[in-house]
Amino acid sequence: MTASVPEASEKLRLSDLDWICELGAGGIASVCKAHHCRTSAVFAIKISFDQDPLVVEKEAEPGGKAALVLEYMDAGSLGSLLRRRRRGGLRIPEAAVAEVAFQCVRGLLQLHYNGVAHLDVKQDNILANSRGEIKMSDFNLSRVLRGPSGEAGSSLCWAVGAMKADVWGIGVTILELFLGRLSLVPGVEKPSAEELKKAICDGEPPSVPEDEEASAELRAFLAACLQKKPARRAMV
Repeated sequence: MTASVPEASEKLRLSDLDWICELGAGGIASVCKAHHCRTSAVFAIKISFDQDPLVVEKEAEPGGKAALVLEYMDAGSLGSLLRRRRRGGLRIPEAAVAEVAFQCVRGLLQLHYNGVAHLDVKQDNILANSRGEIKMSDFNLSRVLRGPSGEAGSSLCWAVGAMKADVWGIGVTILELFLGRLSLVPGVEKPSAEELKKAICDGEPPSVPEDEEASAELRAFLAACLQKKPARRAMV
């Protein structure tokens, strides 16, 4: 039996949820898995460590906390998927990588069309579910590029650069999914910020090795995303 989802008009309270486990935590928030007691629908609950007093006053119960109730993506992040495949010595087929790329580009197109730059596109911020759906997450660094009426919220030059930074992130993510390993600093499992900066600024842009079996379409897509000069890089 499929769990029903609470009505959109229903205001959820944290007390309505039964906590299952912690899914992860970063520097500014933790994410937990929980199910709705009445409907048994499963959600991911994101609670910020630094609670905005105005948001708490508006959205939370007295003495409580404000939280984001999000769709639970049961297959986890692309980063965790890649790590599981690597441990098993398995590669992700190009057809599956191409489907991920298609959905990522579609999601990025929707963001940019609505005047938002993600600015932290990477494997661990892209989630999957068992239905094969791919969705972006973790918008902590995101910026609005224009106001609701369409006026510029930032300089045009900055806005274009921000959107092209997202395209670079998609390119790196798809390349690493295809290769089954990290690509910016080869041979280094967890490169430091300084190593990444040096590789991006001083090294050649990452690409599919010549001896790797890959379609011309995949090579062309990655080359368009991973142009070092933003002016030559593709946009969605």
